[in-house]
Amino acid sequence: MTLRTRVATTTLPTAEDHPPSPTAPAPRARATSPRRLEPRADLRVDAPVGRSPVDRSKNNPRADRRPTPQRTPSATRQRALDPLHIAIAFDLKESVQAQLGADAPDDALEEYDSVETVKAIAEALEAVGHRTQLVGGGRDFARRMLDQGSGGPNLVFNIAEGWGTRSREAHVPSFLEMIGVPYTHSDPLTLALSLDKGLAKRVVASHGVATPRFAVVSTVKDLAKVDLRFPVVAKPVAEGSSMGIRDGAIFDSLTKLAAALPGLRRGYRQPVLLEEFCSGPEFTVGVVGTGNDAEVIGVMEIVPRGQALANFLYSLDVKRNWRERVEYHAPPKRDAKLVKEIGKLALGAYRALECRDVGRVDVRLGADGKPYFLEVNPLPGLNPVSGDLVILAAGHGIAYPQLIQRIVKSARERLAI
Repeated sequence: MTLRTRVATTTLPTAEDHPPSPTAPAPRARATSPRRLEPRADLRVDAPVGRSPVDRSKNNPRADRRPTPQRTPSATRQRALDPLHIAIAFDLKESVQAQLGADAPDDALEEYDSVETVKAIAEALEAVGHRTQLVGGGRDFARRMLDQGSGGPNLVFNIAEGWGTRSREAHVPSFLEMIGVPYTHSDPLTLALSLDKGLAKRVVASHGVATPRFAVVSTVKDLAKVDLRFPVVAKPVAEGSSMGIRDGAIFDSLTKLAAALPGLRRGYRQPVLLEEFCSGPEFTVGVVGTGNDAEVIGVMEIVPRGQALANFLYSLDVKRNWRERVEYHAPPKRDAKLVKEIGKLALGAYRALECRDVGRVDVRLGADGKPYFLEVNPLPGLNPVSGDLVILAAGHGIAYPQLIQRIVKSARERLAI
């Protein structure tokens, strides 16, 4: 069964299609002071972290100096040996929770980080001599960065997800560009573009990267304007960490889809992406580097336990119970030629969206056996236990500290610092 007319003519969503997300703050009167997002007290912002949040004995005083870029290859190699003062920007679940509205969905905090993740990153950086500092996210992040003046960090390790809008992941890097502080990961344009799955798929497709046929809709009436084969997957168009993608997100009829669409639209306050379901195996691909220097560090297959592949979706429910519901094969137990083809497609998507330093690309095989791009995450989760990229890297012989250090290495080479 199909929906009608052509997906190619789907209208781009307008600003009116994107009201504030359910995690956005309610409008405030002018006289009200803005509420700040505070990291948990046990993380001690503005202090070195890692082996001890208050232990300053491991700091390298040379890291207080911001190096002047010298772009000769020999100078770059020399600087790569020098430790830096690296600030870590992040948003904790605990910090954002207080800002949620009563009608926020139960997965509204899914993409935000834990204390465990932040400490693991700091320890990995300190292991090679860098001095780390926690600067958190939100308005307090901006204040802390401005207060430091010329004595601030040489580099910001950015894992901040932002809060409240579909361009939230661009908040921190946009601010850092404004004050002239270099940072890891992708720039504001790529982060905002990649979070909107519909826009990202259009860009990727324009570069010749295969992606399942899709449409973006806001109302049940919009279903008459698109042409997709069932089954289809329905998901919020601009959320990360599988928010809004539950076990029941695969629809095999127009009737069921029409019944579910209003609730999905209302719950996440944004348009819904419809995508033809790919019934083959699912993979995720880790990429490190920038531009022509970007390279695939590994491919991992997500294999369902006790569930037929034909109706398996790597949903939020699965990710919350991953030990029981899936197996991770890194590297995949597949033909080497197929794995190489998957990696090539993922790298093409990564470069098409101009991702930098690190990213994770989701790929799935269609009924025709060919790989298709699903989405890219330019801020991949770095939880040392459950992060997909971390598990993938470990399966390819890259330990957690090495992964974090490779991200920094990519940024230093790109920035010549």
